[in-house]
Amino acid sequence: MTGRPDTARALVFTAPRSLEFRQLDVPAAAADSALLRVEACGLCGTDHEMFTGHLPLRTPMVPGHETIGVLVEVGDAAAESWGVAVGDRVAVECFRSCRRCEACLAGTYRRCEANGLRTAYGLSPLEVRPALSGGWADHHWLDADSMLVPVPDGIDAVDATLFNPVGAGIRWGAELPATGPGDIVAIAGLRQATVAVEDARFYQHRGIDPKAIVRAAWANLRGRRIVQGGSTITQQLVRNVW
Repeated sequence: MTGRPDTARALVFTAPRSLEFRQLDVPAAAADSALLRVEACGLCGTDHEMFTGHLPLRTPMVPGHETIGVLVEVGDAAAESWGVAVGDRVAVECFRSCRRCEACLAGTYRRCEANGLRTAYGLSPLEVRPALSGGWADHHWLDADSMLVPVPDGIDAVDATLFNPVGAGIRWGAELPATGPGDIVAIAGLRQATVAVEDARFYQHRGIDPKAIVRAAWANLRGRRIVQGGSTITQQLVRNVW
């Protein structure tokens, strides 16, 4: 790599509603790691919850877990393990996987025994190395347990950051509730907003909303199944009504 930076500018979250620019050291080149030049990074609802203090996490930290970028340095071992090369454009999975533990071998890498939320990119504090591990920065260091997905050159970088919310939608809307073609569903909107479908085969609700409680109980009475409840309070109220 030509002109390898010694530091990278990063936007650091220091406390609720407090962000500041810092120059963070770029780790030394390593055979099992890589350096990514960030093209774009999304702003997730989780980031907003961290910023407002509703989701307490250890600080300081570099947020950003919907990252798109170009690999500008790749170690030999990383290139072989990940199937990538310098110049490749990739999306970064925020969770890391050791690829060896029982959870990773089963495909549930979010529960990796060596990683999990503790080392997640854009969600872990600077004290968890590498410190340069969030997408709100000019560069992003990728450690040995990283997982990358190729991104075609023809896709706009900002559009490509939607890989994370789209993937989450598929997981929450199809994989976890086991829905399939032809299923009729009810969709819960933002905050307390709820859209109910009369013949829904399942009902989904988030938050505490008296109307939603009544609708959920009604869904149960009509033989529907609740695949995702809101708070514990809401779920208990639904059971009481039912």
